Amino acid sequence: MNCNADGGLKTLAVVVSGMSCSHCQRAVEEAVSAVDGITHASAALETGMLTVVYDPRKVDFAKVQDAVVRSGYEARQG
Repeated sequence: MNCNADGGLKTLAVVVSGMSCSHCQRAVEEAVSAVDGITHASAALETGMLTVVYDPRKVDFAKVQDAVVRSGYEARQG
C-alpha cells in the first residue's frame, strides 16, 4: 500500500487483474468512486494499476477491494 498524507486524505495503489478494455477501466473507476470516502479513483489500463485518493476514517483497502470485486475484477495491494 502506498499512502501519502494530503490534508487528511491518503493515496492507495491497487493492482487490478482482468481489465482488458476502456469499458473495464471505466467500470472499475465508477464502482470504486461510488464508495463513500473516496474522492478520486483512476485506473490505468496499460499497467493494471488503480490509484485511489480516500479518507482513511471512512475507507480501508477491504472496501476498495470489495468495490473492485463487485465490478467483476480482482484486486490486491500494490
